[in-house]
Formats: sequence, structure tokens, C-alpha cells
Amino acid sequence: NIRHLRAKAENSVIADIEGRSQVEKAGLQLMGHGWRSSLRLIVCDANLDVRDSVRDLVLPLCGQLAPGGLLIVTLKLGRRVGHDGVLRKVGAVMDLLVGGGFPRSDIRCAWLFSNSKNERTVIARKPKTDK
Repeated sequence: NIRHLRAKAENSVIADIEGRSQVEKAGLQLMGHGWRSSLRLIVCDANLDVRDSVRDLVLPLCGQLAPGGLLIVTLKLGRRVGHDGVLRKVGAVMDLLVGGGFPRSDIRCAWLFSNSKNERTVIARKPKTDK
């Protein structure tokens, strides 16, 4: 099941007056009380600096991702970054994800056919067990 939350990602994890976030409410509606063990995919295609996307949008949501769940992030690299700029930005994203608990060995970066010349896609798998 999929639910699109019409909210900024950083606001979707903040508890409301009832003490529940939009993410939690959607999880309960879709999958019941065991929803946290069933959230297996987070996708982000935000048009922001790659470091801001991961730090401010993705990592706060990854705490909700079930062990073994997938994260897919489209990196918007900007114009005229060059080869070194691409490597620098991808490296910064990988460092952020590792700092957020994703093993470096479970993070991949690809230039997919659907990506523009200024985009890359990062795919990461959350560890099967939380540390």
C-alpha cells in the first residue's frame, strides 16, 4: 500500500496535538498497529541540494523504515558540477547515510537511463537489525 502525504517531509514526522505524526497516522490507517515493521520503502525526488535532501528530509524518516527496507533518493546535482563535483556530492551523501546507520556496503549510486546528466540515483538498504 502507498500513501502520499501532502506535507513537507520534515513536518510529516512531527507529532500533532493528539501526539501522532502524519506518518504514524497514515501507517496506522494502511497497516494497523504493526505498521513500523512493514514500512519497507522510502523514495525521495526532492529538488534540493543533495546534502540538504538527505540530512533534512530523508534521514529523519529513515527511523521509521523497517529493518531491511529500501531507500531510493534521486540526487539533483545542479548544473556544471563536473566529474569531481559529482564525486564530491555523492561522497557527501554516502557519508550522511553511513552516519544515519546505513552500512556503506549496502549503498549504491547509479546513473540510470531515466536520470538527466545532472542526476544520480542512490539506493540503500537499512540493516536487517538495528544497532
